[in-house]
Amino acid sequence: MIYNQKSWKILRTQWWIDHLLLKFGGSRQELENIYLSRSGEATKQTSKWHGGKTVVTERIVSRFEKLIPGTSWVFYLDCFLLLDETISYKKSLKRYLDNHSITCQPPIWFFERDFCQSTPLPLDPKHQFMSEGYIDNILSTPILPVIELDNSWRLVQRADIEGFTAILALVRDAERKGNVGEHIIHISNLYRSIPALTRYEFMIARLPLLISCVLNIHKKVPASFEAIQPNTRYIQQLIGERIAIPSANLDATSFDYSVLLPCVRSTS
Repeated sequence: MIYNQKSWKILRTQWWIDHLLLKFGGSRQELENIYLSRSGEATKQTSKWHGGKTVVTERIVSRFEKLIPGTSWVFYLDCFLLLDETISYKKSLKRYLDNHSITCQPPIWFFERDFCQSTPLPLDPKHQFMSEGYIDNILSTPILPVIELDNSWRLVQRADIEGFTAILALVRDAERKGNVGEHIIHISNLYRSIPALTRYEFMIARLPLLISCVLNIHKKVPASFEAIQPNTRYIQQLIGERIAIPSANLDATSFDYSVLLPCVRSTS
């Protein structure tokens, strides 16, 4: 498949349909027969979504959410709009940073999932949650890591989709500011954060497409792309072996964080 500038829409569709099938528990054909057949004749729409031939719409996502609750949140993950290569990403970037950071000294990240431990990911990523007592809570609760806004390496150590998305936001912000030095640091850590997404079963098969999307973003800052490039073979190896930084060992001194360093290499 040749990925184009709308690859993020294909990725969004494929993650959504893969998660939907996991929740459904049956095959694509069974899903087709039950929910999409018309006059007894299958439309093969699920195969088109699964194969990246067409992209799903918000209307269809809402329809399936009513039929199979708990599936729409994948479509609304923040990372997708931040992968947009057009200038429209700037509005999404500002909204994301406003909703996921706390203005203090120094500014720190805020992730709703840290307060929703009963679910692997927030079911409603559009929901804006900001508790007045959040700063007091996060500073007094040892299980919640306080991550300064510009510390993308600590975000790698989260080993989850929130960490990946936050690093992506830092990458796009560095691009917006024209800061090549920051871009090199954050794009390096963005590549390093990809293998951790193997913790989400529905994401695994599409990680090569995610790497392609990140590469497209990387190339938008030529000086950064000339300085470093991803070691895609090594990243694929980590994905295949399910090697990532365990979230339970965020502060374990015995864990070798250097395992992810070869994910990028200098071109000089």
